[in-house]
Amino acid sequence: MIKTIYCGASLLAIGGAIKDPENTLIMEPTGMVGTEFVDALGPFALSAPRTAAGRELFSELCARKAASAEGGVHVPAIAACLMLLIKKYNVRVLFVSAVTGVSDIADGVRVNALCLNERRTFECERYIDTTAETTLLEKHGALESCAIRALVRTDAGLPLAVSGARLERAFLKDTAVCTIDVDPTGSFADYREAVAAGMERLSKLLPDIILLSIPATRFVKAKPLCVKTGERMWIVPSCGRADALDALDFGFIKGGDFA
Repeated sequence: MIKTIYCGASLLAIGGAIKDPENTLIMEPTGMVGTEFVDALGPFALSAPRTAAGRELFSELCARKAASAEGGVHVPAIAACLMLLIKKYNVRVLFVSAVTGVSDIADGVRVNALCLNERRTFECERYIDTTAETTLLEKHGALESCAIRALVRTDAGLPLAVSGARLERAFLKDTAVCTIDVDPTGSFADYREAVAAGMERLSKLLPDIILLSIPATRFVKAKPLCVKTGERMWIVPSCGRADALDALDFGFIKGGDFA
């Protein structure tokens, strides 16, 4: 029996898995890691590392000139560094594997999953869901904001706020992140429309502004949350941490122990 199964290859889950890789399994429905921060273009500033795992991630980012000693970071670069840590510590991640059901059993948890096109069943001592379901966050009063954060190019003086669009400096020269609050229940088409409208307003004030990318993942900001959903099942959203490094360190410190 596996000791710990995490749902979602989040920063929190990866931190926990690095601490005990032999007894941990991560199940990720996509082929990516750290989507709650990396794909969502989360904070372009990092907390000071508190653990060996955090210091190693930060050191690798700095070596690639994707982070500064002051804590600034080029968020998209985090994914490649996470993959290096996953390889180094033999962290087990099943990509393109969606959890379809969980249930209590006598001595742990049964996890049903669709792994590519194969249905599989796993058993573990404890199950931790680290994904960010906005409906659950709202239910527990933990949802703080939901936004699309587009990457833009501009040399304007920042920060700047214009009619619902907020601009702040990103890590790379002349780049900025444009944050636009969106309805958590909206579709990706709705979010694209929101970005288009925001860019139209911004271009009237900043003629030089250029849209570089729009993430396919919303940036969900939440208060720290830990909800027990079964005898040995918990929901601990990684997005409840301040930033990517804070989430990794928190996962490493807890090591899957949320009892």
